[in-house]
Amino acid sequence: MRPSLLNHVAMGTFFLIEYTWGHSFILAIEGGNRRRSTGFGTRLTSRGNLVQNTGIMKKKEIEAGTTTPCGRIFGGDGLKPFVIDVAQELANAEQAGVPSATEDGSISMSVYVHNPDGAGPYTCEYSSDATLQQLQPMPITTQIEGDKGTNPVAKDFAYPLVARLPSDAVCRGGAGGDTCIMRCINPLGFGSCAAIKPFSPSDQPGGPMPPSNQLNGPTRPNRPDPPPEQGEGLDSPTIQGEGLDPNRSDSPSNQRNQGKGPNLLPNQPEGSDSRLNQPESGNSRPNQSDSPAVQREGDDSRPNQREGLISPSDQPGGPASAPNAPEAPMSKQLKKRSMFSGQLLSL
Repeated sequence: MRPSLLNHVAMGTFFLIEYTWGHSFILAIEGGNRRRSTGFGTRLTSRGNLVQNTGIMKKKEIEAGTTTPCGRIFGGDGLKPFVIDVAQELANAEQAGVPSATEDGSISMSVYVHNPDGAGPYTCEYSSDATLQQLQPMPITTQIEGDKGTNPVAKDFAYPLVARLPSDAVCRGGAGGDTCIMRCINPLGFGSCAAIKPFSPSDQPGGPMPPSNQLNGPTRPNRPDPPPEQGEGLDSPTIQGEGLDPNRSDSPSNQRNQGKGPNLLPNQPEGSDSRLNQPESGNSRPNQSDSPAVQREGDDSRPNQREGLISPSDQPGGPASAPNAPEAPMSKQLKKRSMFSGQLLSL
């Protein structure tokens, strides 16, 4: 009885190794239309390692009807093993977006290989009506390394696999009548099925731009420039302080640059301040102007008028002076002093 028990254990171990040692599946498909998908039955949102998504397609199981032509999912961790429902997986793929071949018919894939027995070489076939009753071969242009499905150095790596959909291939499956099902498998029966479409110029990137009220296009639509924010550098009469136009005479920054003090009237025209043309002389006071309107001895102007202020008669809009007004006494005194100085100099 012991030999019989050992034989059963050995046979069970053999079948266990056969079914679980090799692990690989289609991790991603990059379509020419920028659609991405995975192999049928892949559940990347479940907890656990990637190996639980391994697709197992055994010819005996398919012929016996225990699995579908796309096989079953190995499962493990948070994913229970299950037989792939081809119709449901096709509907899910169409809802998410089916990747298409490129213009030369290439289908680019990434195949996750967990261990040496999940390696290449791979063969790929396609079903035009998505029933998998009749399969047509697809040439492989980029192959996964391996010998009869094994590669001693293959472990936890996503290998590139590129198959080409023939130019005369016609896809008429799925709800839209334009989808094929592709099946890629290694010699040990590990791989995946996936939904694909042939190349179509209207399904490629770079088509017509979306309407201007949509933001999901390759570029954002043109929008009118927003109104300028009120702040520095804006010529707006409603802004107080540093934001005024520097070319305006009533700008505080312009007044400071011209040496004007805070006693200037807001509407005083540029150049009317007598202190702008003050001569560089040591005898003149810093804030005194050389204008004849400055108060001196004998002047009949108001004695309490502050130095440097403009007479109200000189302001814009004030009373106009008489055209033939007599010369002010201040001017006569200045002339007398200059004549007297001239006589002294002539002596």
